[in-house]
Amino acid sequence: MTGLLQRNNENNFAEIQRRKAPSGHVDRRAGSGHRALCDGEDNGHESTGVLRTVETQIIPRLLLSYRGLESSRQAETPAPHHTDREAIDIAEFARLVISQDAERISRYLTTQCEQGASLEWLYLELLSPTAQHIGRLWEEDLCGIVDVTLAVGLLQHVLRELSPTFQEQQGYLDSRRRGLFLPMPGEQHTFGLSLITEFFRRAGWDLWSLPAVSEEQLLALVSDEWFAILGISISAEVNLAGLATLIQKIRRASGNRSLGVMVGGPLFVAQPQLSKEVGADATAVDARQAVLQAESLLTLQ
Repeated sequence: MTGLLQRNNENNFAEIQRRKAPSGHVDRRAGSGHRALCDGEDNGHESTGVLRTVETQIIPRLLLSYRGLESSRQAETPAPHHTDREAIDIAEFARLVISQDAERISRYLTTQCEQGASLEWLYLELLSPTAQHIGRLWEEDLCGIVDVTLAVGLLQHVLRELSPTFQEQQGYLDSRRRGLFLPMPGEQHTFGLSLITEFFRRAGWDLWSLPAVSEEQLLALVSDEWFAILGISISAEVNLAGLATLIQKIRRASGNRSLGVMVGGPLFVAQPQLSKEVGADATAVDARQAVLQAESLLTLQ
């Protein structure tokens, strides 16, 4: 069963392909038209070059700026503080990512860091909302699935490259802080889960990240392994109906009778009361709040 676990999930965001636009089903078979935002068709070779640029140019520049900023803070020199969210054009940054424009992406990220943005800020206020925006573009038939997959894959690559530096301040690993986070069976939501993993591990949690598995595999895992917290991410409203039943089955199967269950995803951000309706203990608007919620649930066990 442990072979199912992937602590460095590298899925290619197939969950985007499973989503439906709010207005109903959109035909995405070959030949379906896309409006003007995206016009790329097969840029796999360009993507490989962009990822190499991320590794050799973008990330080194970004980390150099970040570490210089941290040094200035430690020296008690006033550092610029980036709080103007309106100055961040998520739609524009999403366009750069979709177009795989490595040079402009590099300048954009480096500028944010020089203006005082921490890596935590980049995760929560830039990378995460950009991935969500790109997903909405696909739902509205403004972008093709190939472009979306490559774009969100680029964001995942940036996240993975920044991870070692983000984890430098990792807290003491506590055996009681053991969590399992996964997409709802039937979905393969991964980027949000990757962010969750980053924040929980930095807080000292032994966090297990599970790729798409069946309900039977999930129930077997929670029966065989002890977890303090279990988190389920859901993006498609069509899967909401079965979530309450799944949570009941998980609680019955779990070796921890005080298991804390958290749910997340756009549906719960928009309607947090849904978390109680499906039988969960908590939800959170982002990865940082998810850690705080999990700590609160831990004190009740």
